[in-house]
Amino acid sequence: MSEISRSLLSGSLWMIGMRWTLRGIGVLSTLVLARLLAPEDFGLVAMSMLLVGAVEVFSQTGQALALIRHHEPTNEHYDTAWTLTIALGAAVTIVLWLLAPLAETLFNEPRAVLAVRILSLRALIGGFENIGIVKFRRDLMFASEFRLQVAQRLINLFTTLGMAFWLQNYWALVAGILGGRALGVALSYLMHPYRPRLCLSKLGDIGAFSVWMLVVHVAQFAQDKADELAVGASTDTAAMGRYNVAADVAMAPTVELVLPMTRALFPIFSKLANEPAALAQAYLGVFSTVTILCFSAATGISVVAADLTMVLLGAKWTEAIPLVEMLALSGGLYGLMQAAVPLISACGHARLSASITVSRAVLTALAVAAAVTLNGGVEAIAAARLVVGVVVLPGIFIALCRILPIPFSQIVSRTLRPALAALGMAAAVTLLHTDTIPWPLVRLLLDMCTGALTFTALLLAIWALTGRPDGPEATLVRFLRRRA
Repeated sequence: MSEISRSLLSGSLWMIGMRWTLRGIGVLSTLVLARLLAPEDFGLVAMSMLLVGAVEVFSQTGQALALIRHHEPTNEHYDTAWTLTIALGAAVTIVLWLLAPLAETLFNEPRAVLAVRILSLRALIGGFENIGIVKFRRDLMFASEFRLQVAQRLINLFTTLGMAFWLQNYWALVAGILGGRALGVALSYLMHPYRPRLCLSKLGDIGAFSVWMLVVHVAQFAQDKADELAVGASTDTAAMGRYNVAADVAMAPTVELVLPMTRALFPIFSKLANEPAALAQAYLGVFSTVTILCFSAATGISVVAADLTMVLLGAKWTEAIPLVEMLALSGGLYGLMQAAVPLISACGHARLSASITVSRAVLTALAVAAAVTLNGGVEAIAAARLVVGVVVLPGIFIALCRILPIPFSQIVSRTLRPALAALGMAAAVTLLHTDTIPWPLVRLLLDMCTGALTFTALLLAIWALTGRPDGPEATLVRFLRRRA
């Protein structure tokens, strides 16, 4: 195995391990909070965070990514990035404090005004995070990144749960967000010895790349949150809470598999930016795995949505079941997109990456607006998000194939096998599912076993019929033969 392959594998495994550990902590938090708090509490905080996030995104100018892509960043580069982050965080807090009354106008919820003003402090606090932790990713120190992220999430978990047991209302979520952020910043200085200083001498170097990354982040936020904004503006806090939690449950498994891989791959792909052939080969290897993960997880969650919702959230969340079904499929498409867009940025095509993300945002906004205009309700909004994913995905792959020596037929062939296996899995689970068993957990476990066995068998059968090409299936077969 080459050094590049070992770095890809090691980095991806560490990041997947990290994200699944974080997701496990998040699931535990959701399970407890869903029983301590009402959907209205989640909805109110989700509405507040929409406005907070809409302003915060303008502070995400890609300072960390600029440091990762720089060939030899000095301490002045790190200090400049840190100073810029503090300044942007302070500006965000001031702007949010002034714009807070807009929350009542948008969502017809007066309580959101104070919540936004309190939550605005998150940006100011977060701006002081130790910029030295970027070196964990730049130097491929994924084990250190793992420990930092897990520790920060545990701090947030215990802070939020402690406040929830005490307050048992939406202020527990607000306090958990702020308290966890403050303690996480303190932890960043304990985990890395770098001590930044105020400096702006390298602003030109940082800003050149950051401008396009700002466009990407703003458009990404708009694309990700357009549906939630529509739900919040056209419904009430209960519907907003159901939609927000449904999206978390439905999309988390797929997103938490793919995003850690892209997080690990960005610095690696950046190092290969001047070797198109090697970069293309590395990406195709990763893409084969991503397609299997996305199709299996997204389709699996969609077909077991009813029992999954009952087991994880409880009976008061039954109205979220159709949302979980559709948003799970959206999560699969999102994962496929996110495996490609960071590669485009890593190759130095930040402008193209920004154009793609803006296009997705505009299409999502138009589709969601149409769903609201037609009075289709929250389910129509979820369906609009799914349709946009189906329409946009081919265009992203076409753009990728134009900047790297990747034949589009390779993308199609590596997508088709898991897609067909997922369809077969969905049919098998639907046909063999039984409602005669009175326990949702037992039904869920049986369906999961049926789905896993069916998907694996069909994937390997299709792989064998298509000539046994090299890829994850071949690796799995070799592993099974060694174990036999």
